[in-house]
Amino acid sequence: MKRFGAIVTKTVCLGMLGVACEGADFEDMPSYEEEMADEIGSIEQPLCENKGGTNAVMTAIAVAAGRELGRWLPARDFQFNSSTSMLELSVNAEPRCRTMSPTGSCTNLRALLELQKDAATGKVTFPGGIVLDAKLLRTKLKEGWTSQSSCGSTCTSIPNSDLKYHHVEAGSCDKKFFFDPFYMGTTNRMSTADTDKLKNNLRFVGYPTNKMLNFYLRDGQVSVDPTYGLNEGVTETAGSCDIAATKYSATDITGKCCTVSGVSKKYTRSPFSTAIYLCNG
Repeated sequence: MKRFGAIVTKTVCLGMLGVACEGADFEDMPSYEEEMADEIGSIEQPLCENKGGTNAVMTAIAVAAGRELGRWLPARDFQFNSSTSMLELSVNAEPRCRTMSPTGSCTNLRALLELQKDAATGKVTFPGGIVLDAKLLRTKLKEGWTSQSSCGSTCTSIPNSDLKYHHVEAGSCDKKFFFDPFYMGTTNRMSTADTDKLKNNLRFVGYPTNKMLNFYLRDGQVSVDPTYGLNEGVTETAGSCDIAATKYSATDITGKCCTVSGVSKKYTRSPFSTAIYLCNG
């Protein structure tokens, strides 16, 4: 039965994401032996599963934190607001973004966190015709924050680090972002053992149950695998048109050509975020 699960994992990825999965680096995917040892089972939760768009958004938060905050340190940079039942940035985030972010701000992170708003439900679309369920996203982020908060010595023993964005390439589900890890405040690259510990600082965005994260070490770098469109720095086009149904942009792209299911449209600014655009014009 598990052998069948291994086959389904790859098939579902291709079926759900279509073109986005072409050219996927299957060397990064779990081996048959690893899947045999997986108690959850591939059929129950395939690698690219994205129910309600939650896994894609949470993985994009991990990428945005790596790029704008230059680290995965959720206990310092994030907080959970019990009044709104939403994950938000802490007071420490913006000063760090001013230093580390390419734009000098936490624009991408704020836009992604705004996807928790009810107004985003049903309006944000992902590959495979999946639409965002903001309520489910809030639930998943609350579960992740609870897991992060109760991590104990597993997380407190992780060395503080700085992440430097390196490059993006085709991944198992969509685009895979790679970062160079350094011990915080130094130019000393982290050891493989310490770099691997960073995965536990991603519990707040669903590690280990969020399979789309696809946390992976290669050649001293660490990577995660979100859906195209949610993070800046990646462009997929059909002619002169972007192919993302939902796109984050720090600059105004209202009226820019976009294509969904082969139909050319234009981006309009979403009603819930000034930096999220929807291909529906």
